[in-house]
Amino acid sequence: MEWFPYSEDKRYLSGIDWVINALDYKSRQDTGLGNFSQLVLELESKLDGKLFCEKIGIFLNHYPVITGRVSRDFNFCPYWRVESGKRVKFSFAQRALNPEEEALPLIFVFANAGLKAGEYLSFFLVTGANTSFLAVKFDHRLFDAAGIEAFLSLFEEYCLTQKATPVTPALKPGLCAWGKKFIAGKMVNRFFLKLRKGLKPITFAGEAAQAFNFLPLFFDADKSAAIYARSLSEAGYLMFMPFALAKSLQSMDKAVKRDGDYLVPVNVNLRPQSSAESIFFNHLSFLFFRVNRSMVNTGTQLCRELALQFFEQTKAKVSDNLAQAAGLMRIAPLPLVAALLDKFMGGKSAAFAFSYLGESAFHKKSFCGCSVKNIFHLPLIPLKPGIGIFFTRYNDCLNLTLVYAKGALSEAQAAALAQELKNNL
Repeated sequence: MEWFPYSEDKRYLSGIDWVINALDYKSRQDTGLGNFSQLVLELESKLDGKLFCEKIGIFLNHYPVITGRVSRDFNFCPYWRVESGKRVKFSFAQRALNPEEEALPLIFVFANAGLKAGEYLSFFLVTGANTSFLAVKFDHRLFDAAGIEAFLSLFEEYCLTQKATPVTPALKPGLCAWGKKFIAGKMVNRFFLKLRKGLKPITFAGEAAQAFNFLPLFFDADKSAAIYARSLSEAGYLMFMPFALAKSLQSMDKAVKRDGDYLVPVNVNLRPQSSAESIFFNHLSFLFFRVNRSMVNTGTQLCRELALQFFEQTKAKVSDNLAQAAGLMRIAPLPLVAALLDKFMGGKSAAFAFSYLGESAFHKKSFCGCSVKNIFHLPLIPLKPGIGIFFTRYNDCLNLTLVYAKGALSEAQAAALAQELKNNL
């Protein structure tokens, strides 16, 4: 049992939160940008930018946690210190499209711009004659991808009711059960030793201080239904993630031929979508998959191999142990945590990052009076591996984003990879 002084001005960071802060530190060292991402809402009519800016400004000030910063407690446990009474800072910009312009290239430029100091959210609205794209840049230290979707869902409820849903992101410092945490640390260390034993990884890496490139792929409802039916046939019930990872590996192997084995870190959203307390901070689960190159082009056998690794990691509680072990690292400064993360991987870079969020946590069909056509993500990634493949879903339609740093892939390789992903799915 653990007692802790509750305060609305203090939210203790979990071990996973501290890992995300370490990735933010590493990203700033490599690119100067930080660990953030973009969510994009495609709307079927013209959004009133002035009215949106007024409403979002009022709404954000109901959540003072957005004014916070990382601090240390007397017990050395890092926490998010909320600046009570301070107005939430955010940026908003708007651009009207010329007849010959397209929205996505403008949003890609926005995605490569950093957040201003003291801001955790930034908005960029692109409007056409009968359409709008709203890009929401968010700091991963405060939101994960599912969290920002749920937060915008709360904003839509606020627009309809003029009442802000209270969210109290409280968390105990977790300064107890040290034996359990040390045992989890041992289990994690053994897992990574086994994972990298004899590994000759296929690696990619982006160049520092260079822009990220995005290739989003959108599938309509009929194509999405066909893809999910195929995943059910080849991988089994609730096994879309291993299916999508298998197709990504096969596409990568065909489009970018390299010798070695594949090591792929995966994050998935396993939390209950009904939990308002999980909107802020990080609640994703992490898994790691290793595939020998000889296994990649074995058809459905690869799906079964990835499903088996998924079951084994779930049974061994790898994700839970990683979260417990990360709690031990909170006392360490961020440069040391970043170095420890590299040590866990034995200095070996992954081939690419992979994510599947499942159905969007934004459950609304409209946003500020505009019908929502689609929601997709444009995440940034670490320069190592420099490539990411991310699956999301909105309104039963599947979206896929290929992101790569300059130097990790050429434009021709990226185009070939995108085409292979289309073909294989």
